[in-house]
Amino acid sequence: MDELKFSVENNAVRHLGRKLYSTIPPALAELVANAYDGYAKHCHIYFDQDCYIIADDGIGMSFRQLDDQYTSIGQRKKETPPPEGMKVRPPMGKKGIGKLAAFSLGDEYTIYTKTDRDSEWTHFSLHYGDMLRAENQKDYRVSVDYLSSLPEDIRKIEDTDHGFIVVIHKLRKTPSKNRDYLQRQLSRRFYLHSSDIKFDITINGDHVALTGQYLYEKTVCANYVGYSQNEIKEQFEKTYSDGYFIQYKPTGQSQVDQQTIDELVGKHHVRGWIGAMNKPRTKDNLELGAIVVYINGKIADEDFLKNSNDSQIGNQYILGEMFADYLNQGDEEPITSSRQGLDETDEQVGKLLDLAKAMRSKAISQWNGLKEEKAKNELPDVIRNNSKYETWYSKLSPEKRAFHNKLLRTFNVNRDFDGTDSNEETASLMNSFVMMTEGAETRRLGRQLQEIPPTSGDLFRLIGAYFGEIASVEKLQQAQVISDRLSAIEKLQEIMREPKNIEKTFQDHLTDNPWLINPFWNRPAKSEHEIEITRERFLKLYEENSPEYKRQFVDIYIEVAGEDYPIIVELKKNEPTGHAKVTATQLIDQIGRYRKAIIQWMGTEGKNKIGTDFSLIPAYAIISEDTGEPGQGNKLTFAKSDYKMLEAVNIKLLTYRDLVQNAYAEYRDFVQVREDNGNIPYFSVLP
Repeated sequence: MDELKFSVENNAVRHLGRKLYSTIPPALAELVANAYDGYAKHCHIYFDQDCYIIADDGIGMSFRQLDDQYTSIGQRKKETPPPEGMKVRPPMGKKGIGKLAAFSLGDEYTIYTKTDRDSEWTHFSLHYGDMLRAENQKDYRVSVDYLSSLPEDIRKIEDTDHGFIVVIHKLRKTPSKNRDYLQRQLSRRFYLHSSDIKFDITINGDHVALTGQYLYEKTVCANYVGYSQNEIKEQFEKTYSDGYFIQYKPTGQSQVDQQTIDELVGKHHVRGWIGAMNKPRTKDNLELGAIVVYINGKIADEDFLKNSNDSQIGNQYILGEMFADYLNQGDEEPITSSRQGLDETDEQVGKLLDLAKAMRSKAISQWNGLKEEKAKNELPDVIRNNSKYETWYSKLSPEKRAFHNKLLRTFNVNRDFDGTDSNEETASLMNSFVMMTEGAETRRLGRQLQEIPPTSGDLFRLIGAYFGEIASVEKLQQAQVISDRLSAIEKLQEIMREPKNIEKTFQDHLTDNPWLINPFWNRPAKSEHEIEITRERFLKLYEENSPEYKRQFVDIYIEVAGEDYPIIVELKKNEPTGHAKVTATQLIDQIGRYRKAIIQWMGTEGKNKIGTDFSLIPAYAIISEDTGEPGQGNKLTFAKSDYKMLEAVNIKLLTYRDLVQNAYAEYRDFVQVREDNGNIPYFSVLP
């Protein structure tokens, strides 16, 4: 009986096998790599809850080859001549430690191997616990058997005339039932693009694509090196026509110069692309890190830029592949001892790292450009077709445009454009973006003004620009106020459908919103407390009068900024009965008494100022909607002469509907004037 002797000094099995592979896919990948290095055309992976089987149809190993090569752990792999008709395969493995990956999956594994010249299968088993025993620390010996045929449970595997088979038992990592997960993981751990290389992987009978096709279908833009345009067009055929794919060229701000690119691409035949997906990276849609590096078709770094993270939003969409076979040509291992990726302290790895960083920056720029374009194209028609917006956007300074584009990208990333957003929400958000864009420049100029010395020749230029920006922002703020008021008027129009509530609603709103009567009226610069005291002083006058007079006190008394005298608003019920069924003469008499009371409250100064012309105090009488000229069938009638008589004493007569419609019309005109005369767009969805 033959015997193999393994050298396992210094607990190599623990450190180079079980400790290196924390999950199932990378451990399986090491065993698949051994199949590739053995010139297999097919590698079959089977698993259930009891075992893993990794079987290939490669050249296999004789007992002499096992004794000379397989038993040596950490010894550099010897080049193996290819079988007749096959080209040389640069080895994926380098130090011969991949075999120990099986121990990260289970405590025991069995080998069946046979060359095409042997008549029997060589068979032996390795036990993790036995290899770690003190008496086996220097030499671990295992018996070798020879079998004329494979066991029945393995014989079902295709392509088993010769090759190498690993059967792992006593599992310590339960295999996932989701074959799609393992397929995607292995698909990204290998990349065999050459038509000269025939190597297939199956998992429980399902084929695993080794060209990263599922990544290319998600990629919407990329920059590349080492490829021709036609190769890229073919590779990204499903997204190329709608995307943005360019050859990478360094700029003055690049982290890598053209000489380094020429060395990597021209001398070392590096190929690579870095681009962006249409959705942020997740475990479901990417599985591994953003940018991976392959050496001889096998993954060498799962997340190449993991130590150079970029905080930009676009980085969440970045992915890419770099092919750097040259890193495996020297004597030094370019992969870290922990097998977690390439050694960034290595000079050649450092050059590749600089190139990847520069290409990632370009990819983020490409992604930003696509998002800006997409955000603009997917804006609702009310905004996208707004010529004022296009004109404004075209005239933005580079700083403003960059800031506004950033907002547009946020708009596109965080909002759903499937039609669920209302035009009102979109218009409001875009108005905010325009306001923020203009305000950002104002703040920037303000900071410059704070820093510039008073003797600087740029001071007056900056002050002029600063005031210009302030004026622009004020126009936007006014437009927003107008839009809010139009919305309030629309709400009042809805209330008009309930006639019984009209006078109470208007009494509540007109006091706080005098602009409903006149768009240029705003509340005075007084506190709410001061305004309330004024009301109390005015109403107190009526305590000295008869009860009948008290019942007739003014409905609304409004102080308005910019007016010399307060405004009287008399509201009559919408249903013209009782006191609400008034005449012009009655209104003149009633409002006259209110005016006298106001003059009395104003004291000597007020009396001297107003003299005997009490009509200087403006008054409005809001009456029923059921009002018209005599003979029209209305419950309340006012002739043209009545209107003239009221106007002569500065009393304006309005129905409730007149008040709302007039306010609405005046504000619509006001909005139009702003739009026609201003240079900043304002989006309104009102009809």
